[in-house]
Amino acid sequence: MSYQKGFSLVEVAVVAGIFAGAIVTMLNMYASQTTILAESTRELQASLLLEEGVEIVRYRRDNDWATSLGAYVTGGTIYHFSYNTSIDEWQLLAGVDNTLIDDLFDRTVRFYTVQRDASTDDIVTTGGVIDPDIVRAEVTVAWFEGGATTTRVLSTYFVNVFKTS
Repeated sequence: MSYQKGFSLVEVAVVAGIFAGAIVTMLNMYASQTTILAESTRELQASLLLEEGVEIVRYRRDNDWATSLGAYVTGGTIYHFSYNTSIDEWQLLAGVDNTLIDDLFDRTVRFYTVQRDASTDDIVTTGGVIDPDIVRAEVTVAWFEGGATTTRVLSTYFVNVFKTS
């Protein structure tokens, strides 16, 4: 019986092929995980910007309903959030604003009147009486990624809880 010591060229080639395949697989997994992580980070940033937008609107409502929130209900006008450092306050500015948050995100808000059914007092989309003490706000965050625009919208109602004019 003759025993051979060491590895043959075929065995080394097979092991090298398996090792190379494993390395390529790991690199592909790393690349896809990096892409997924970047997308998840942008989604998280967008969610936080949506929440911050709602908080800004809530702050404006609490300041003075008539001038800070009720005045913005103009049938779907798009407003951009702008922080005014001279008065240390968030403002809502109508029109186009080309300033992006982190050079990526565009955040806007629209306000809509709320109608109620006269007999049931339920909120309805059409045919109701406008409730002057409720406003529906849609905060939108959009960003351009992968050749397309991604948009997230958060819609909520704001009530004139302090009953200011």
